[in-house]
Amino acid sequence: MSNQVRQISKILVANRGEIAVRILDAIHQLGLSSVAVYSDADRSAKHVQMADQAVYLGPSSAQESYLKIEAVLSAAQVSGADAIHPGYGFLAENAHFARACHAAGLIFIGPDAECIEQMGSKIQARQAVEALGLPVIPAKILTQPIQQAELLAAAAALTYPLLIKASAGGGGRGMRLVKHENELITALVSAQSEALQAFGDDSVYLEQYLPEVRHIEFQILGDSHGNLLHLFERECSLQRRYQKVIEEAPSPSLTPGLRQAMAAAALKIGKSLNYSNAGTVEFVLVPDTQQFYFLEVNSRLQVEHPVTEAITGIDLVQWQIRIAQGQALPWLQEQVQVTGHAIECRLNAEDPLQDYLPDTGTILYWQAPPTIRSDSGIQTGSEVSIFYDAMLAKLISHGRDRSEAIQKMQRALSQTILFGLQSNLAHLQSLLATADFRENQIHTHWLSQHPPQKRNYSESDLAQILTLVWASLYQQQEHDRQKNGDLPSIPSGWRNNTAALPEQKLIWDEQSYRLRAQRLGSEQFQLAIFADDLGPISHHQIQIFPQHNKNAGTRHFSCEIDGIIRNYTSLLTESGVYLQQAEWGQTFVQKPARLPVASQTQTTPGAYCATMPAKILRCLVSEGQAVEIDQPLLVMESMKMETTLIAHTAGLVSALWVSPGDLVEAKRELLQITAKSTDSSG
Repeated sequence: MSNQVRQISKILVANRGEIAVRILDAIHQLGLSSVAVYSDADRSAKHVQMADQAVYLGPSSAQESYLKIEAVLSAAQVSGADAIHPGYGFLAENAHFARACHAAGLIFIGPDAECIEQMGSKIQARQAVEALGLPVIPAKILTQPIQQAELLAAAAALTYPLLIKASAGGGGRGMRLVKHENELITALVSAQSEALQAFGDDSVYLEQYLPEVRHIEFQILGDSHGNLLHLFERECSLQRRYQKVIEEAPSPSLTPGLRQAMAAAALKIGKSLNYSNAGTVEFVLVPDTQQFYFLEVNSRLQVEHPVTEAITGIDLVQWQIRIAQGQALPWLQEQVQVTGHAIECRLNAEDPLQDYLPDTGTILYWQAPPTIRSDSGIQTGSEVSIFYDAMLAKLISHGRDRSEAIQKMQRALSQTILFGLQSNLAHLQSLLATADFRENQIHTHWLSQHPPQKRNYSESDLAQILTLVWASLYQQQEHDRQKNGDLPSIPSGWRNNTAALPEQKLIWDEQSYRLRAQRLGSEQFQLAIFADDLGPISHHQIQIFPQHNKNAGTRHFSCEIDGIIRNYTSLLTESGVYLQQAEWGQTFVQKPARLPVASQTQTTPGAYCATMPAKILRCLVSEGQAVEIDQPLLVMESMKMETTLIAHTAGLVSALWVSPGDLVEAKRELLQITAKSTDSSG
């Protein structure tokens, strides 16, 4: 990269979601103009509303919009942008895109295309680092296209379990764990398909699986004047399916000597590449032996960059832009110091209790925590679709030490409100509270060994949650009555027959409850709670206070229960009540339908249904084909996660109702299997 100073006045952000919002904020902080791009699904997205202008790219699918180089370059041309920031994912590590930007006279805010190309291939990166004399994980490189005999021979040279890894891209996509030889072919097909979908490259290789390692990465920052620094390390060991969940900086796992050795290795790799701009050198660390191995170089900004910003005070995105303009780094290595400890939690639209099944739909209410940094691409009313990944926001705490950072994060998570979608919010809280996390006894496969557990509520907690829900419903009834002018002098719930007290039915966790209130005075009640026909389970004296404020249908209340005032937030919908309270977190309590609902059409016998909105990628069977138990049937993708539908009975595929490329809703019938008859009488 030339060290010539180049003026940038308008930057196009070739990305979406929270990272687009993060980059736009940095652009505006520098006093520059901004351009966003969008697909059909993102027409009203937060990043579109935040930019000075936004240019349409194409349909919702990333392949038809954000990954179309010609469309992105055209957007830069029509908007008058003179630079492009790719963010991460999509085209960020696409060397062809970087070259196309330069050819179009645009400044690419990132490393040189040659560096991206060399490090974008994990195979080439391994070979280059090995040549530097640095340790790499044992692996076998495969000739493309891969022949089955070569694959089996390469696998035999390693020890099971092993990993199939995509040569391109990152984020855990195109990666499969293989425990036995009979899983190898199926895993290969799946990994190559996912890699092709995500990166346009289905090259893969085999790598030795290292159990219970730590994932440590060093942030590097270089300029076009030959200066290269490391900004210390991040630990990203708490991850699921190779997707990071919680990251922190600095790593609590490194001794000063090990930190120095790994930092030296990261800088040696960066200098061999003449690295300019922001990048990350990733390693795995075997705790028992303190041996570390090179993993890969991400030649782009990382999702978890905020924790590095928190401990160093260096705005990485602003410096990416300054470096692209030709500015020199103003620090010597010894001037970069660590202050405190930072933790980042990724908030995802998924249900941890249902094997992290992604969720889609409308965000009915979003409130970021007021006490820590929050990077998000969502707002109240945002639509979360199947077309992009499940990450909604990143929450970042910073404390004087690790203990304080954890404490601040726990408090912030209790203040975060996300109504309308399933999320991992409660799971994040439970992870931070575990002894293993607090004592740093985790590794990259800790989450797979400790599946999420359903929270158990005490009878007292349950009763108070139901009471707060009742108070919300009462307030809504009172608000509606006053608004409509219906007998305003008579309080809600009044009866001329005091024996017939108003009753509210609620359903929580598949258990039915009845709540019966008796008015004692102005906004004061005696509330009895019954569980089905078991009689009363608790009685409470309650006092309802006026709502604090109202926002998008969400109300912030105070309610005194048996002498204790609880502050909480609730949102009423046709089907029930969303409730958030700092002590108990978030929950949803159903209201029974007021009128009988016609029974739904029964599922066709032997039918397999979609568990989530998804796109059909591959049909692995055809009508009339015989299948066995555990045989793969088809592959779906939702939020960049592939799911394979498996046969749970042997039989014949009697119907196949979908084709590759189809978009299906949750519970849509996909195919039908007629079980083999066990009658052998002829």
